[in-house]
Amino acid sequence: MQFPGVMRVRILCSCVILALMVGAAIGSAQDIAALKKQAASGDAKAQFELGMDYDNGQGVPKDHAEATRWFRKAAEQGNATAQYNLGVAYEAGGDVPRDYAEAVRWFHKAAEQEDAFSELYLGLVYHNGVDVPKDEVAAVKWWRKAAEQGNPPAQFHIGAAYYYGDGVPQDYAESARWYRKAAEQGHATAQNDLGDLYYIGWAYHKITHRPRSGIARPLSKEITRRSSTLASCTTMA
Repeated sequence: MQFPGVMRVRILCSCVILALMVGAAIGSAQDIAALKKQAASGDAKAQFELGMDYDNGQGVPKDHAEATRWFRKAAEQGNATAQYNLGVAYEAGGDVPRDYAEAVRWFHKAAEQEDAFSELYLGLVYHNGVDVPKDEVAAVKWWRKAAEQGNPPAQFHIGAAYYYGDGVPQDYAESARWYRKAAEQGHATAQNDLGDLYYIGWAYHKITHRPRSGIARPLSKEITRRSSTLASCTTMA
């Protein structure tokens, strides 16, 4: 049996919730309208943020092509994260034709602004010889730049480079040091490889080698779009 007072409270609560939802929707629409106006006026930060809204379907219908269009506008004005995201678009294909050379060009632009994710990607590019001559020294250079900013995948790849002597003199102690940095941030493969170094022993590893973990994966699995230059480095495994 429902009491009249209880019913009135429920109806009142429902009305309040509905009003809040409508108010939030109106506020969101107003925010998007203001953001579009800023973006259209040439504000690079607004262009990037609008691109992320389209990419995530936040306040606007999800539209990756439209997201890429706004990323390009921001990237052309020097926004490093937009440059990175545009590089991702060209690497993955779909919104734009897949073009590794164009992806590398945009990653270089972002890396020149010390964007850690772009530095990580360029290391993979030079390690795998994707549209550039294979160059382990260059790969280590870019990975080190990202690793020194605390990027766990880059720290892992530096550790692997020292383990195998790719682009640097082989050094198991240095390998363990970089594996540990990545492992302490939750990088699972670094945790596994560091465990191997300690469990089996470095002397054993000097004569026994196994496939290099995580290096030869498709580049598209190493990268993802992100919302800001402060995004968590752990998003890339």
